[in-house]
Amino acid sequence: MASKQMIKEDLLDKLNLFVNETMAMGDLKIEPDDDLHDMGLDSMSTVNVIMKIEEEYDISISDNQVKNINTLNDLTNLVVR
Repeated sequence: MASKQMIKEDLLDKLNLFVNETMAMGDLKIEPDDDLHDMGLDSMSTVNVIMKIEEEYDISISDNQVKNINTLNDLTNLVVR
């Protein structure tokens, strides 16, 4: 059985991939606490990332929750809530 830490690390890797694909950043390693807005994630990019997450994990993320997304950790917390 996978540990909770391993699951979170796998999720962070997947979300990192989504952000990299959306922002055409290649294979840039985004740290869990890096500010995504400082890295260039704008509102349209955020919507695209959220749509990928909702589709991949079959969840719904409200507009209110999107307002609080600043880091990969924030995204991870939305998925594992």
